[in-house]
Amino acid sequence: ANILATSPIELTKAIYTGIPAVLRGMMWQLLSSSKDEELETQYAKYLSLSCPHESLIRRDLSRTFPSQDFFKDAKGVGQESLYNVVKAYSLYDPECGYCQGMQFVVGPLLLNMPDEEAFSTFVRLMQNYDLRGHFIPNMPALQLRLYQFDRLLEDMLPVLYNHFLRRGIRSSMYASQWFMTLFSYRFPLEIVYRILDSIFAEGID
Repeated sequence: ANILATSPIELTKAIYTGIPAVLRGMMWQLLSSSKDEELETQYAKYLSLSCPHESLIRRDLSRTFPSQDFFKDAKGVGQESLYNVVKAYSLYDPECGYCQGMQFVVGPLLLNMPDEEAFSTFVRLMQNYDLRGHFIPNMPALQLRLYQFDRLLEDMLPVLYNHFLRRGIRSSMYASQWFMTLFSYRFPLEIVYRILDSIFAEGID
């Protein structure tokens, strides 16, 4: 409560120092306004429905955070929650459906909140934070991120940018997975949490 009572500038500074782990799930939900009883009710309904992407989602579960204890066991709570949230979203948003990489965004949410809350928060990330544009056909938001990244690289590290250009190394070859998974595919979770802190507070840009 004291954190939320501060000014926006003070709140941003506090978030940059890192949201305390015990408050992180609650703060992500508050910042994204994701607490939604209707969405949580829909989530429960989706769990009882079949989904055309079930086999694909199941196939990718074991590749998601294989070194993270919560997600290691193929029959454990972690993988089942991951499957349920991603499956439910594919039914909630059939135009987007399922795309590889979604689990890497849902995983950090599940490590900080129950599955029905993770579903609602993932919906907010996809819709209000335009993460959905990373996964829909043609991936317009991802194309924009890669263009922005190229321009930043060209402006700030021109020698490296030109070296990559000469070698035929395009940012799409290595940076796509960064943006689609919000850096959780390769980065340590503590860094991913800090990135998510900033995204929830300030937006994905």
